[in-house]
Amino acid sequence: MSVAKLSAFSTGPYNGRDKLAKVMQFSAKFVAYHMLLNDPKSEFASQLVKFDKQTAMARKGLRLFKSIELYQKLLVAMGKDMGQVEFLLEVVTNVGMMFRWAYDNLSFLEKAKILSPQSYGVTSNKYRVVATCAYIIIALRKFSAASEKIAVAAKAGKQEALHKAQKDQKEALLEFVARVADMVNALNSAKWYQTNEGIQGLAGIVSATINLRKVWLAMKK
Repeated sequence: MSVAKLSAFSTGPYNGRDKLAKVMQFSAKFVAYHMLLNDPKSEFASQLVKFDKQTAMARKGLRLFKSIELYQKLLVAMGKDMGQVEFLLEVVTNVGMMFRWAYDNLSFLEKAKILSPQSYGVTSNKYRVVATCAYIIIALRKFSAASEKIAVAAKAGKQEALHKAQKDQKEALLEFVARVADMVNALNSAKWYQTNEGIQGLAGIVSATINLRKVWLAMKK
């Protein structure tokens, strides 16, 4: 693997290092949960719990000032010619995630004991839930659009267009699954719907693995 590809993995559009760290973090959470069910005094499971918490904290540090990136995306979206529904979804996702990352940054400072406890992490995930609802709708719209293109291409016998539409449909489905998995953990962290750490771990693994696949495909181009 070339240095250029490693660089693409680390700093590419899907932030490869963060997603790899996320897989490791939520795998540790998932395994620790099931080990502690069998042996509440397991020392190895306790180490995995610590790894989970420390990795989560490290990932927060890497996301400092990420709201700026979302603000830029919002500006770009506002300059595009799109329908009202698409525009509304773009605004909800970008504004929602801007506030999500802003409060996540405050949560990092809170956990570092620089700021007094104010439940910034809970607030951050409430905005994340709102943005994720819009992301799920976007994924469903992409899936529906791809399905329509598949039907048209199949009827016309256009194999190249059919292949592309099937690929788009697959990507939309994976995006939907990843967003639903994100929603599970967002709802839990927002304290709107609590789940156990086994489910949280599995949801995190699913989401991060799908996004790692995006990194891999981006590197192959």
